[in-house]
Amino acid sequence: MKKLAKAMLHMDVHFNPLSLNRTKRHLSVINYYEILNRLIKDPVFVGYDEVTSARMSAASWQVCAVGNICEAIPRSTDIRVPDDKVLFRLGMRFLEKWKVILDLHASHQYDAIPYYAKQAIEIQDQIEKRALELLKELFPTKLEWAKYVYQNHQYNSL
Repeated sequence: MKKLAKAMLHMDVHFNPLSLNRTKRHLSVINYYEILNRLIKDPVFVGYDEVTSARMSAASWQVCAVGNICEAIPRSTDIRVPDDKVLFRLGMRFLEKWKVILDLHASHQYDAIPYYAKQAIEIQDQIEKRALELLKELFPTKLEWAKYVYQNHQYNSL
């Protein structure tokens, strides 16, 4: 029961989906907000390799904006896309913005990048809102969420 209580400390996903701790399989999680905010502030100083890496991650359903949130969100078994059509479409829109940002960065059209980075942040916000709705449907109480976290993330070291 002590481990379950400690797992409940990680319950803030009910308030902030991105706060869920990561499993060992997800060490490549990208902080899209941080990169996008730097692209808004001064896109010249964000390296092309970093933008390319973020765009490639956005294309992978394992570590995309949706995949970053939580493994508990139901997904197809083959390519791991979210079952929820709204979340799927938002993820595709997010990827489209990253494609544009990468193309603009590659062609040194830095002045246009902040516009698309702001749009990507708006989509990221929508993704988090929808994911939170889904997680609250799956786990209506913090106790149910804590049980899931405990069973699936093995808090042996807590």
